[in-house]
Amino acid sequence: MGIKKTKHNHSVAHACHEYTKYRISGDNELIQQIEVESLNSEEFYERYVKPRRPVKFTNCIKEIDINDFRIDNLVGLLGYYGKLKVEKRYKGGFGSNLERVSMGLDELVEKFDKGEADYYLTTQYENDSDSDNSHGSDDSDKELEEEIEEDEKECGDSEEEDGEEVEPLFQQEDGSESDSSFGSIDMSNLQDDFQESDDEMEEEEIRERIRQLFQPPLANMYNKLPHTPSLLSMLIPQQMNIWMGYSKPSQKPENLGDLSSKYIPGNGSSSGLHHDHADNLYILVSGSKRFTLFCPYDADKLSTVGTIYKVYNSGVIDYHRDEKAPTWSHVREDGAMVREVAKWQLDHEDVDPEAKKELLTIINKQESKFDHKPINPPSFSQIPPVLLHLDELSAHERSELINFSNRHFPGFLDTPRLTVWLKPGEMLYLPTGWFHEVSSFGSDTVAENKDNVHIALNYWFIPPSGDSLSSVYQDSYWHDDFEKCKKAIDLAIKGSLILD
Repeated sequence: MGIKKTKHNHSVAHACHEYTKYRISGDNELIQQIEVESLNSEEFYERYVKPRRPVKFTNCIKEIDINDFRIDNLVGLLGYYGKLKVEKRYKGGFGSNLERVSMGLDELVEKFDKGEADYYLTTQYENDSDSDNSHGSDDSDKELEEEIEEDEKECGDSEEEDGEEVEPLFQQEDGSESDSSFGSIDMSNLQDDFQESDDEMEEEEIRERIRQLFQPPLANMYNKLPHTPSLLSMLIPQQMNIWMGYSKPSQKPENLGDLSSKYIPGNGSSSGLHHDHADNLYILVSGSKRFTLFCPYDADKLSTVGTIYKVYNSGVIDYHRDEKAPTWSHVREDGAMVREVAKWQLDHEDVDPEAKKELLTIINKQESKFDHKPINPPSFSQIPPVLLHLDELSAHERSELINFSNRHFPGFLDTPRLTVWLKPGEMLYLPTGWFHEVSSFGSDTVAENKDNVHIALNYWFIPPSGDSLSSVYQDSYWHDDFEKCKKAIDLAIKGSLILD
């Protein structure tokens, strides 16, 4: 079954080609490789963050000793004894998130010790059953609704036209079972509540903020790991995560052209091709990883589940809210939801009556309702990952799949890419919106089951929307919220808070 062409095709190409930052020059291009100590944070910003250019580090940031995170040390080191939501393998890989299993970290480590390869620890979803896009608490939303009702009485009822597009600002998946967490930040789980008072925080809020920044089972590392590595001090962190899986050859499907298959050749598992919604610093602890990268400029050739509305120069990709992305809300260049920013502006800025009316229109805008059924997130590609690794197949299989790709995904095989291999102690900086398929493998020399375990840490950062080191972000929207996260960490350290 092919990918159906739509009337959006031309506009999608136009939206992608508005991206003017760094692009891959051709298939022979290699990613730059540098040592962490070879540049300071200002140089890193100018050479990689500002131009939105991926880079491989041949060593790790000094704030983290990866040996601490080896499989034998994890349970004792992390001291986290709560339940985790662990993804199950589906059609040879992970990322579909069709089923999650609840288990403790010690249970997962035990499964890996036994050589079980059907589980993967990814970003944790706190509200898998939620179907809305709200970032704030229910109470704060109710209070805001009451304020809006009063404001509308003063400004007059807002009007809207059927089918009108909201000026794009941010957000994405709703955290339901249709969402994927493999390699993609859990946007529904980000703290984004600006209705709080500046009074002393309650313990529950302290716990919640720390758990959102240091995702379980890293929650108790809030006083041992930096919330912002010094090299990326200009960026605002969103989350830190740990990823764990077990490498084992996946069974080759009878039909290599199965559009739902995550099969890749060799002794590894695949994330599927997708992009993320935040800047990523990826740190490999054990095993090996192969990243296959594509630029946001070429997103129109990558057959995303969702219909692309806009590609910002930050790399942030915005989607149409339609049947392919029924819970999507428009975003701006730094990844902030339009609606949530409008709420924040009403609460934090002096606005004249006309501007206030426009903000209320954004907040109250009713978008078309679509059936919400389990589908992959709009940021995932429909291209089977085997098409990224044709050189590892037999000549006959390769010939068949080339014909298959040209029929169903015209132009994909000619799209320039970068291939990046990571070994333990190496890192990858990947700006927002860069598409990537991650193949995970065990160690080169496998002596025991634990040598097949691959472990990684990563930081997600708010995408920069400014144009200089003195103005990395366009306003204080994210700064205000991060100050509360830092306050929560300080209070937790003073009280020696344990999270599990």
